[in-house]
Amino acid sequence: MLTTAQESRRTTMTEESKAFFSYSRLDAEFALKLAKDLRNAGAVIWIDQLDIAPGAHWDIAVQKAVGGSSSLLVVLSPHAVESENVMDEVAYAIEEKKLVIPVLYRKCDIPLRLRRLQYIDVQADYDGGLQKIVTQLEAHRKSAAGSTIESPRPTTAEWEAIQARAESQAREREQFANADPVAQEQEPQPTPRLRTTPAAPARSGSSRKIIWTAVGGSIFILLLIAVIASMSHRPEHSRTTGSPARELPSTPAGAEPVRAASHPSSRPDSSEASARPDLHQWLLDALTASQGPSVDALRPYFDETVSPYYSMPSADWTKIAADKEAYFNRFPEIHYQLLMWKHTPQADGSEVIEYDVSYRAVRNDGVSVHGASHSVATVRFKGGVWKITSIR
Repeated sequence: MLTTAQESRRTTMTEESKAFFSYSRLDAEFALKLAKDLRNAGAVIWIDQLDIAPGAHWDIAVQKAVGGSSSLLVVLSPHAVESENVMDEVAYAIEEKKLVIPVLYRKCDIPLRLRRLQYIDVQADYDGGLQKIVTQLEAHRKSAAGSTIESPRPTTAEWEAIQARAESQAREREQFANADPVAQEQEPQPTPRLRTTPAAPARSGSSRKIIWTAVGGSIFILLLIAVIASMSHRPEHSRTTGSPARELPSTPAGAEPVRAASHPSSRPDSSEASARPDLHQWLLDALTASQGPSVDALRPYFDETVSPYYSMPSADWTKIAADKEAYFNRFPEIHYQLLMWKHTPQADGSEVIEYDVSYRAVRNDGVSVHGASHSVATVRFKGGVWKITSIR
């Protein structure tokens, strides 16, 4: 017979082993079908359409459910990645170290924070994907049930530092793989180490000193010859434009450094390149202006017509200003921080910028909210400044 403490712990374990369903309202029909099928297969899930009692406060019920669940199922679709609510729930689950299972329902641009996770595709094989979800949830439940002593979890700062180091190492590998041949040419090659036999007898102090002096001198001469040869054979232009990736301007933690353009046709001439403002700094300034409260501060960043403008097929500045003013009225206090970004030069001279930001805001009713959002924008250099021509 279970004691009161054991019964309480078992009830808590059952509640916390639930998987929270995160989805866009526009995908509600599919989400409900998937939730019912998972329950029929024995999975323990929570979805608002089935688990919020009549008359209950929706916001409070959802907040309690996502906080009390040990895992989160996010139904990915174009609607979901544009939903602030869905992205807030995903960001919270990641911050709290919960198991996050992306379920690909419709082809979409998967947010950067979810690309490191293995998603389950239910588009072509629904039954197979359903079984994979059940298996993963059951394994997670058993793992949680078998843990009698909870090991200490890293703090948010420690977790962010771990992620930042992993992302930085991945970016360095990717930068070197995508760098121009000239840029790779100037990367110093590692000097081969002289191998000695471990069982070799010890030499006298003076002999070892003579040998290592000779070895050190030889290595120095070889390096000096390599440097001189490299400088004499490199084209002149590479000495001014082909700096290594590690010498690029510093960026915020987790942010994507600027990459060299990969399309020769999209590279501006030297005079135009020197006149263009730094794209990273421009993005930071645009985020600062997006914090409000002045709509006029955003005007220099938008083209005359932006197509698309989030959910609108097209919008001129009048519509954009009205949208931003309504947003600032709802959130009089907003703070953005750039988490990660990358840009891709296009053949027509424009740039596609993909970026993630975290935000903390205070609504006009005094309630504080926080989360993260993902955006993709196309910018073009016009009249001496960068202009947003599309954003979603």
